[in-house]
Amino acid sequence: IISDPASTAFLRNPKGATTEFDTMEFGDTREIPLPPKKTRQTTKTDTTTLETISEEEAHTQAFDAVFKKSELAELLRQTKEELVTNSYAVEEKEPAKNEKSSGRAKITPIRHYVQTTFEGVGEEFVSKVKGKKILLPHFHLSIQSGSNRVLASMKRRYTRERALLNIERLRENFPDAQFTTDLMVGFPGESEEDFLLTCDFVSRARLLDAHVFAYSRRDRTPAAEYDGQIPEEIKRARSASLIQHKNSVRDELLGNTVKTGKTLLAIAESLDTEGLVCMHSEEFFEIKLIGKVTKKQFEKIQGKWISVIPVFHKNGILYCEKA
Repeated sequence: IISDPASTAFLRNPKGATTEFDTMEFGDTREIPLPPKKTRQTTKTDTTTLETISEEEAHTQAFDAVFKKSELAELLRQTKEELVTNSYAVEEKEPAKNEKSSGRAKITPIRHYVQTTFEGVGEEFVSKVKGKKILLPHFHLSIQSGSNRVLASMKRRYTRERALLNIERLRENFPDAQFTTDLMVGFPGESEEDFLLTCDFVSRARLLDAHVFAYSRRDRTPAAEYDGQIPEEIKRARSASLIQHKNSVRDELLGNTVKTGKTLLAIAESLDTEGLVCMHSEEFFEIKLIGKVTKKQFEKIQGKWISVIPVFHKNGILYCEKA
């Protein structure tokens, strides 16, 4: 994990790629050989022991080794900005009874992403990935606050203007991109004007969603000693107000998506208690497929990409029909 604010750029697998990672289709299960069993040396006081690494860790290492040979990894190595790949989705199918494990990891690349600072999604990064269809059109940029005064107090090395500029640059090069973020309210010294600037940032950035949370005072941290600690009731009120505001911005985006009638590509992820298929689109729209299905029917489409058309939205969810 590198310094905040982290950015999340979801990956798409391009056609014509040259590595096993690049040719994987989302939802497609590809077997990747597991590395030999490894042990890790651990020392506790004067005792040294050997610990076998977990199956999950071995699977992640196997997938990481494949990713490092991919086109995206090479592009990231060419950039001067600090970038780090993170969080691989891994699945292993349990062997049937009386069936021995093949010793190969079942890898389902559901969402692979890159974490970076705001500087990491600057001009150089965009120029490297533009037109290559490596990234899915969803970016998570953790701004924390829309007030430059609060950002400076947090010791952040960017401004709201820099954040907005980079978002617009990404939109110019990824026209279908949607953006999410993390926002903190009640940081020590945050004024009502600072809070309103954060609300204004949500509107200007046209965010699909935001994780809103209140500052929590923690011992032995610099901010714990700052003057201007915000009362809990004010933090709760600001959090509720910001959640309501970001939801209104989200609903406007969803409404526009329904009006355009654009076909979306979404992956079938789970089945809710009412029998509706829960999905996420490439842009990270939360989707439910209209029409109940059985568990057996769902298992046939789970992990697969399906073309859908938005019909209406409710409570932050797009309800869609199959295209």
